Amino acid sequence: IEVASRADLADARGESVRGSIRTFLDLPVARVRTRTIYKIDGELTPDERERVRAEVTDPVTQVSSLARLPSPGSHWVLTVGFRPGVTDNLGRSAQVAVEDLIGRELPPGAGVYTEQEVHLFAPEVDFGAARRIGEELLANLLIETLTVRSAAQWEEEPADLSIPVIRSTAEPRVDDVDLGGSDDELIRISREGTLSLSLGEMKTIRDHFADPAVAAARAEVGLSATP
Repeated sequence: IEVASRADLADARGESVRGSIRTFLDLPVARVRTRTIYKIDGELTPDERERVRAEVTDPVTQVSSLARLPSPGSHWVLTVGFRPGVTDNLGRSAQVAVEDLIGRELPPGAGVYTEQEVHLFAPEVDFGAARRIGEELLANLLIETLTVRSAAQWEEEPADLSIPVIRSTAEPRVDDVDLGGSDDELIRISREGTLSLSLGEMKTIRDHFADPAVAAARAEVGLSATP
C-alpha cells in the first residue's frame, strides 16, 4: 500500500527534508515529496486489502493505492527501508491495526513492513549527489537499506514487493561432541567451533557431562551422555 500527501497540499515531511538538504548539503533541490509504503506479508482478501488501505489513509489530506501511485514528476527516487531483523515500529503498529481490522491474527512469521520513498525535484542533481542525500540525511546504513534510482528507472521497474526477512530452508544439524580427549583436543574443539572458551572452561563443561547424575538425567529424556 502506498500513501502520499495529496498533490494540492503541502508535504510537511518533504519540506523538512528539503530544508535539511539546503542547510546541510547546499544542493539545488527545488521540492521534495514523500510516500510511506506498507508491505503486508500475509494473505488478505480483496475486501480486507481495501479496508486496510482506507484505514492507513487520511481521506482529507492523503491519497493511497494498493498499487504504485503515479509519478509526481520528480527527477530522483530514494527508498529507505529497514534491514532484516531490525525493529520496524511503524510496521508493528500497522500490524496491530491490520489484525484488529480484519478480526484475526496474521499467520506466524507474517508481518507488516514499511519503507519511506522520497521524490526529489532536482534536475541539476546527479546520481552521486542524490546518493549523498540518502546516506547523509535519510538512511542509517547500519540498520537501513537505501535504493537510489532516477525517475525514469523507477517508472520502468516494477514495484519492489520484497520484504526484509531472511527465510532459510536448511534443516538444523545436531552433532555429539566427544570431550574425553586431551587438552590439545579440547582447545581444538573450542577453536574450530568458535566457542571462545578457555581450556579451564572446556574442562568444566567436560566434567559436568561426565557427572553420572547428569548422564542419568539426560538419558531419561532421550539425550546421549555427550554434549
